[in-house]
Amino acid sequence: MKKLFAVLMSIVLVFTMGTVALAAETGTITITNAVANADYEIYKMADFTPIEGETEKGIYTAVNAWEEFFTTEPATNFFDATEVENADSSVSLVIALKDGVSEVTQDLAKAAIAYAEKKGLAATETQTATGTNVEFTGLDLGYYAIDTTVGTMAALTRATNELVLVEKNEKPDITKQVREDSLVFDDNPESGWQYVNDADIDQVVEYRSTIT
Repeated sequence: MKKLFAVLMSIVLVFTMGTVALAAETGTITITNAVANADYEIYKMADFTPIEGETEKGIYTAVNAWEEFFTTEPATNFFDATEVENADSSVSLVIALKDGVSEVTQDLAKAAIAYAEKKGLAATETQTATGTNVEFTGLDLGYYAIDTTVGTMAALTRATNELVLVEKNEKPDITKQVREDSLVFDDNPESGWQYVNDADIDQVVEYRSTIT
């Protein structure tokens, strides 16, 4: 079975998956370093069915609402999608990572969240962080997209027996300053910057914000 890497996006970060454990019927996704009061949403994109007698192999079947996503770019750059007729004559879309693909990009993760928003898809589960960890338990094995209200964090992951993701969407420090013209010296370009000043009507006032 091909492994799909988890992608946590705040700036540029990629985390690999943990050990595959298909014996469990359900999985758990834990997000550590969670941001207080932030909403975390997960979207189930595909079901996973283990192959009988195998310990690490199985079949991924796209959830109906996500079939269009897996058959259009950018998903088609990473996944092969094949229609398979079931015993009851219904048709399912089986997906698998393309040969040579071992990880997904941040653009794909962002595209998954954008797709869910465009289609108005309801989240499979939503939790608001009340502590440093957010835990989704009792999840069916499969592919999941994860989104949060903080920044633009998104993730694509395969739910295993237990998967831990580290939240990296910390709020930046912002320093706002205004320049007091009476304290500006030509030989010091950093002079005059402070947190308060006074100005006349129609006077041009300089401001700056420093974001770390």
